[in-house]
Amino acid sequence: MIDVELSLDALSKHVLAIESCHDNDADRRLGHVLALARLLRGDRVLSATLRDLEGDALAADATRVAEIGRVLDSSVEGCVRQLALEYQRTTDEAHAWRSIVDERDYTAKVSTGETLKSLLYRMRLGSNDSRTAELTSEDVVAFADVTLTPLEQRVTAARVNLPNVACQLREMRNLAGRYQKLRAFQVIGNSGDVASIARRFDALLSLWEERLVDGPTNESWGVPDDSGLHRDARTVASRLESALAGRRGRRLVLFRAKVFFEHFFYDEVRGELATEDARVASSRERGDRARARRESVLRRPFDRFIFQEGFFPITEASASRGRLDLLLTDADNAGVRPLVAEIKQAVRLAPDDIGLADVRLAIADARAEIARYVGHLRARPRWAGIEPMVVVFHTSREDVSSLEDDTTLLVDIGTRTPSQVVPVSGEEAAADASGDA
Repeated sequence: MIDVELSLDALSKHVLAIESCHDNDADRRLGHVLALARLLRGDRVLSATLRDLEGDALAADATRVAEIGRVLDSSVEGCVRQLALEYQRTTDEAHAWRSIVDERDYTAKVSTGETLKSLLYRMRLGSNDSRTAELTSEDVVAFADVTLTPLEQRVTAARVNLPNVACQLREMRNLAGRYQKLRAFQVIGNSGDVASIARRFDALLSLWEERLVDGPTNESWGVPDDSGLHRDARTVASRLESALAGRRGRRLVLFRAKVFFEHFFYDEVRGELATEDARVASSRERGDRARARRESVLRRPFDRFIFQEGFFPITEASASRGRLDLLLTDADNAGVRPLVAEIKQAVRLAPDDIGLADVRLAIADARAEIARYVGHLRARPRWAGIEPMVVVFHTSREDVSSLEDDTTLLVDIGTRTPSQVVPVSGEEAAADASGDA
């Protein structure tokens, strides 16, 4: 957690330094861009997060933005074609529409210098000119802001009713509004995903280092430019901050769950486990082959706690794709962030004689379960960066702290006090270390 804070603080400082440079201070700005490139390459937390972001999620976002843009472009072209058709007709309505279009006062130019009148001429049906309206999203927004309102006013005030024209102008306004929303995502569509920007940072740094080695005597030596990376710095920083904030949020809620079960829900959860054990014992006395469902007993309050903390718990996910699909659909429909955790238990209540080996085995079982369905999870674009967690409830009398890591959380619901913890031998500690490596 501290490493994340330090990395984010360094990232923020580098981006702020880049943005504080004046346009005419390119050399100083390049220095800050190279410093950010070194940070992205060398910082363990940031470089690992960038690798995580190389999944399908960002590529899917960029693809989705491009798809929406193409649909909007096609719709705009359709509107202009329809307006051109109305312009060409030999009716009173067409004459009234031509008189409005031909009024120079109401055909303000858009950003590319095209006017509605010239667009209509280029889109005339039956013309040998096969070109289409070359409107960008900025053009459509500018057209709506500057030209559309006076045109609509003229159409409304015309002596002849123009329902088709009015309808198409309203549709153009609607499309302009959609373009404005889409522009919030243009950084993805224009720059590609964050991973590709990060690779450009790395390439710039490599080029700089190569030229420093060659020195100014080399004929190809020169100061490389940042190729717009100073503008992309904020994009990379915001996505890294968002990804790390989500990771911190998931870890924080899991640690809150750990504290909740170990301190505030301790008696209740042990009582429910004891009730389950009693049910199994009673069934076996009657000759039934009952099995204790301790994980289900633990899962119910755990899922409830996670959901109340603002996450959608995917803890019952299994290798069964049918069930998993339902869980993923529920999470998407709920509109809350997913948290994937595989719950296992190494619990014995009477007596508490669980050891480190039992906890290690439970962790291994959980990781095996995760491997069965995590590929199916990551096949969904918005779940591609998911980080499953292993949560093991235990009653170990031995010290199991060496088994806990960034993806493994151990919840102690045993009766032993800290002074009663049995330390791990040097050989066992070495075995754990080699196993982690």
